[in-house]
Amino acid sequence: LALHYIEDDRSPQAITTLTQALKINRAAEGLFNPMQLELLEPLMECYLALDLQGDFEREQNYVLLLSDINYGKDKPAILPMLTHAARWYEEAGRYLSARKLYSRCVEIARKAGGENDLRMVEPLRGMARAYRLEYVHGLHAVDEEASRFGPLRSTAQLQGPNIRLDSIG
Repeated sequence: LALHYIEDDRSPQAITTLTQALKINRAAEGLFNPMQLELLEPLMECYLALDLQGDFEREQNYVLLLSDINYGKDKPAILPMLTHAARWYEEAGRYLSARKLYSRCVEIARKAGGENDLRMVEPLRGMARAYRLEYVHGLHAVDEEASRFGPLRSTAQLQGPNIRLDSIG
């Protein structure tokens, strides 16, 4: 029913239906069962469609917690989930948040397989894409507020006479 609502561009009704389905799923299967990811994906899509950043952030954090519990915080098995979560942040325009997750992916892959581990390719491409998208669209207000001086914050100067790109990006 919720997917039908989403197709008809009725996100508020879809949110109500998905929230109810999540309550039922969590009561029946437990708070940290991975089956609920199927419900969280369309729910986050609705939150983005309605620009409900707080609700999106809450569910995104829950997905990351769910992944950490089910796959292991620093285990390579979590890499697909982290990459997927980073893409959600990209879609929401949260490029700094996406880079943080991509950076975590690179570190996990590096520890597991060394400097030439191919599992680092996708996260490195994601980091580059997040820098490029930030140059084009700017930094989201939530990311701006969250980390004024973080290590993954871009140092690009795109305004004025001294235009320069970020050396890492």
